[in-house]
Amino acid sequence: MVKIVFIIALILSFSAAAGIGLCASTKPKATQSKNAGSSVCNESSPDFHVEGCEFEEQEQKKERADRELNKIYKTIISQLDSNSKSSLVAAQRLWVQFHVKDCEFQETLIEGGSPIMHSIAYSGCIEEHIKTRIKQLKAIFGAFGVSSK
Repeated sequence: MVKIVFIIALILSFSAAAGIGLCASTKPKATQSKNAGSSVCNESSPDFHVEGCEFEEQEQKKERADRELNKIYKTIISQLDSNSKSSLVAAQRLWVQFHVKDCEFQETLIEGGSPIMHSIAYSGCIEEHIKTRIKQLKAIFGAFGVSSK
């Protein structure tokens, strides 16, 4: 069972880094650099590090998804009355707590691997939760005639 969990975690880690995203940000970043052009992602650099580059790429995908969620959330909330707005704010706060705790839990299932691989898996999990939340908000508010665009 433990070996299966480790294998699944590795698959999730690599799929998240490759942009496939199989599972669903507050965790500290494992690298200092923020862009794929950094020395950690430049293969000709002596600082090149495959896992570090994968982490950077995954973080960028997570950040893009987070920006999209924030844009949709702000658009929707601007169209709601005060009662609905309060309910959505409360629900969103609970969702934030849930997705962080769920990804922390999923990370505990990973045995072995480097700390950066754990970070890649965690970040990929967060990204997938964000994408799911975007779909939920669009579906919920689209059904009630509230535009998410």
